[in-house]
Amino acid sequence: MKRIEEVLNNENVRYDYHENEDGTYYGLVEFWTDTAGQDIPTEIEFDGTAEDFVKKFCEVAEGYDVDDEVEVFVPMRGERGIPCRVMDIVKDCQEAKDTLMKIAGKLQKAIKSN
Repeated sequence: MKRIEEVLNNENVRYDYHENEDGTYYGLVEFWTDTAGQDIPTEIEFDGTAEDFVKKFCEVAEGYDVDDEVEVFVPMRGERGIPCRVMDIVKDCQEAKDTLMKIAGKLQKAIKSN
């Protein structure tokens, strides 16, 4: 997990993980977008290995759907820190997707070089 922590630290990502009572692990990875400052918390259940953490993180990154996220935020635009312009919401959600994919790629490289 040390290599994982190094990648997340280098990307200015906040993270935490711990073992659950049932022996599974829970991880939280969190970052903020630059476009609108959206908080992107990513929760991951994994088996405690770096490989499974990266696999689950990549699944979250690949599954992040910009269109679906935009649909959630558009009705609230102009409220609670959500941009007024739809284009800014789209840019922010795209930035979140791009950042997730960038982190996923770096995590994959980190465990391959281990």
